[in-house]
Amino acid sequence: MNRMECVHETLRHALEVLSLAAPSWLLMHTLPHWAETYERRAFDERVPRSAEKRAEWVQRVGEDGDTLLAALAAEATSDWLRQLPAIVILRRVWIQQFTICDGCIQWRSEREGIPPAARLISSPYDVDARYACKGNTTWTGYKAHLTETCDADLLRIITTVQTAAGPSLTARSWHRSTMTSETRTCFPRSTSSTRATSAPLCWWKHSATSGSTWLGLPVRTSVGSRRQARASP
Repeated sequence: MNRMECVHETLRHALEVLSLAAPSWLLMHTLPHWAETYERRAFDERVPRSAEKRAEWVQRVGEDGDTLLAALAAEATSDWLRQLPAIVILRRVWIQQFTICDGCIQWRSEREGIPPAARLISSPYDVDARYACKGNTTWTGYKAHLTETCDADLLRIITTVQTAAGPSLTARSWHRSTMTSETRTCFPRSTSSTRATSAPLCWWKHSATSGSTWLGLPVRTSVGSRRQARASP
């Protein structure tokens, strides 16, 4: 999901949860246009094309979400409604994607400060999934790192599987994989690495502790990779 799709789907998800958990409460606080606007998922083809209409569209979504959150924050509203996971996610997404200016909610731009990919919620259904980019490929989700044997004339065996957030640096996950091997005392005689993991620091740490021979080309981490991985665990 892109940012606009995410806020629309987050609000739609919250309304669906409330319709099941507290239908009477929702009926009392629903605005007339909500049923039609949030009946279906908003994929990019349903979002207006022109910049002006897109701004109006996302502004309306922001105001609708703010209206719902205000009703939920009212003293008369039961506290358990505010604690529903879908509502907690809605609140977090609205803090990340919108800001208050002169008492009015507005869409965040780079000037107001959009959280880095490592922190930005990209789906209301999986708050740990993150937007990531590698080369010309973009996705929302995770990275899977596999370590396997590569001896000539022998079967290849996967020895370690590591899952990391999408924007995380590959080198960090590779280092975790080597640490896992170290705890098992399974040191390979030699280690082959892709360019993404051939950082000098990783080579030094691994070789110093395991005695393995390193095969790889040391490269500098790109500015884009550092930016998207900023603040990642």
